[in-house]
Amino acid sequence: MLTLVTPPVSLPVTVQEAKDFCRVTHDDEDAGIAAMIGAATAALDGPEGLLGRALMTQTWRLTLDRFPPMISVPMPPCQAVTSISYLDATGIEWVLSPDAYEVTGLGGHIAAKIRPLRGTSWPRARYGDGAVQVEFVAGWSVVPERLRQAILAHVSSMYDGRECQAGMTAGYDDLVRSYRLWSF
Repeated sequence: MLTLVTPPVSLPVTVQEAKDFCRVTHDDEDAGIAAMIGAATAALDGPEGLLGRALMTQTWRLTLDRFPPMISVPMPPCQAVTSISYLDATGIEWVLSPDAYEVTGLGGHIAAKIRPLRGTSWPRARYGDGAVQVEFVAGWSVVPERLRQAILAHVSSMYDGRECQAGMTAGYDDLVRSYRLWSF
């Protein structure tokens, strides 16, 4: 289970950038344009977004019922794993020292991986009840320009039609395709 701990502090594009893109010269619709930016961003961002990744810097908690051999951190790019905690058999919570595990793939296009150090294993945790929790920071500090342009195109489409259209243009798909996470 994923839980948002700290949301992004800003959106990938500003209202002024969207207004410039849509050629809007007045301030009457700023609130509506801000809402469109939020909707266009949400269409791409997070576990429910089209891309399956975090766009802007944000902190998440991954809750697991046990320690798997390797923990795959969802929603790349992962900037950092900030903590791993677990419940022991008696229900006491412990926080693992960062020296007890290694994280690979930080900042990468695919999920980062967490493993116990070579020659060691995960501690014995009780099974179930979300016994293992991993907090991590994900997203880009600067959102790639192609994704910013996709958000602006989506906002423009919503602004011009004053309603969210069922499908986006092929240009939108071209902008986001290489950032989309695929699973088979």
